[in-house]
Amino acid sequence: MSKRAEIAATFDLWWRATRAPFLSASITPVLAGTAVAYHQAGEIDGLILLLALCGAICAHLGANLFNDYGDHLSGSDEINQDYTPFSGGSRLIQTGIIQPHKIRRAAILCFVITIIIGVLLINLIQNWTLLLFGSLGLLIGLIYSLAPLKLAYRGLGEIVVSFAFGPLIVTGSYFVQTQRINWQILLISVPVGLLVGLILFINEVQDEEADRRSGKATLVVWINNPYRSMQLFRYTLLICYLFTAILIMLNIVPITALILFLTLPLLRRLWHISKQSFTHPNEILPANGMTIQLQMLFTVLLAASFFLSKPLIR
Repeated sequence: MSKRAEIAATFDLWWRATRAPFLSASITPVLAGTAVAYHQAGEIDGLILLLALCGAICAHLGANLFNDYGDHLSGSDEINQDYTPFSGGSRLIQTGIIQPHKIRRAAILCFVITIIIGVLLINLIQNWTLLLFGSLGLLIGLIYSLAPLKLAYRGLGEIVVSFAFGPLIVTGSYFVQTQRINWQILLISVPVGLLVGLILFINEVQDEEADRRSGKATLVVWINNPYRSMQLFRYTLLICYLFTAILIMLNIVPITALILFLTLPLLRRLWHISKQSFTHPNEILPANGMTIQLQMLFTVLLAASFFLSKPLIR
């Protein structure tokens, strides 16, 4: 194998290990928070945006790796034989391709890089309040999967993920540009976080049996009823749209945000799929991919609506 092929193979291996295709869940909230900052302040700092994106990405990759490591320790991924491209972890530990300690080491490295980026950002904006955002994000990345708290195993995983990828990242990205926080940005972050939480939720449907056997009490396991789980999924999707519509009517979100309703055909397809009767969890696989698409498109269009609207410059 040539040196170039070896590098490409290593890159592909760690691309799978970190589950990099899911990074839209952290990239798009950064764009949303930055867009609101631009709308309200009339300008943004490109270097700060780049560092914020890199920090969010590294934290997300580290959290994914710690999640794989934690699920290996609990045995939930080993038990899971109905894994899919969206659920059941990267499977690299289970297949023996990467040793668990290397996954843990890579997770720590990602978090160290995140800390370095955080220090650079604090030095740039000269505001130590940012330390709170960064520390909370890394803490959630650790306690989500690892002992002693293991929030994902106690029915709290969906809540903390929605918070981390909504209010925490959106508000944090807004804060590094403006150095302030207001209730408008917190409200705007709500549907952004809920949609990321729904990605996790729909992925848990395939993992329900393995999670139950390993003692991982996800929200799907707690509900213990496929019909009720999908009903909650559908209504939460609807809430995201209704909540955003209310924000537009209250002039918290500009009228240009109506462009995000271009995603309604995708919502309609998701709604239809989630109402079907399933004999096997893998039959809802199309919904997993569509949920990721919807989260990405919804959040990107929301961000675009602020960039397209005339800055307020407060």
